[in-house]
Amino acid sequence: MRRAGLGVIRLVRENQLRLPLRALIETASSAFSNQEALLGLQRAERARKELESATNMPLGRGDMVFRDGWDDPAGNALASELLDFLADRLRVQLRAEGARHDILAAVFAAGADDDLVRLLARTEAVRAFLETDAGTNLLAAAKRAQNILRIEEKKDGAPFSPGFTASLAAPEQERALAEALAATSAAVAETLAAENFAGAMAAMAQLRTPLDAFFEHVTVNDPNGEIRHNRLQLLSALRSVLDQVADFSKIEG
Repeated sequence: MRRAGLGVIRLVRENQLRLPLRALIETASSAFSNQEALLGLQRAERARKELESATNMPLGRGDMVFRDGWDDPAGNALASELLDFLADRLRVQLRAEGARHDILAAVFAAGADDDLVRLLARTEAVRAFLETDAGTNLLAAAKRAQNILRIEEKKDGAPFSPGFTASLAAPEQERALAEALAATSAAVAETLAAENFAGAMAAMAQLRTPLDAFFEHVTVNDPNGEIRHNRLQLLSALRSVLDQVADFSKIEG
């Protein structure tokens, strides 16, 4: 299995193959299941004819219908397991090549991506971004936000959903961060759709200044419960924007 998995990864990487692996695995699994079902029906039909011949009695065929392309839950589960297996093999291979394990973990945690070429391109874009001053500073701010959310969500016993209520915003820096997040979210979504990962990093870099100002001038855990909740939802929105590319909480530094 390991050799076969590494063979798939090598073929994809060396030839830059843009393959939707999940769809391929599910199609293959469905075809295999259908073939097994057809063979079972053919065996049952042979048994029926043999029994008719031996007893000289006509037997009904029953409701033996072969369905083409039905939903295959087992095949869907198999696809997920195989993709996880391939992702693990890819991580091992990249680590052996000197890639940072924390960046790999962050990109893989951002969401399932069955296009290995795209996944590797995103990993490289994150690595390059983190080597810049903007990337280093954004990572520090993102980790600060993540730590606040982790502590407060544990305290409240529930995650904070992304959001922001403008009427509760008092400091200018809070409104500025909300506006920057809205613009950045749209820009990141657009660049990711175009597979412009460097562009997505550049868009996220624009958050550095409003984030620094927010943390310098705004107290997240305000005594007013509504204001506190609003600010925590704003940090949750930041987390959602960043998570479109990678889970920055998994990156060391």
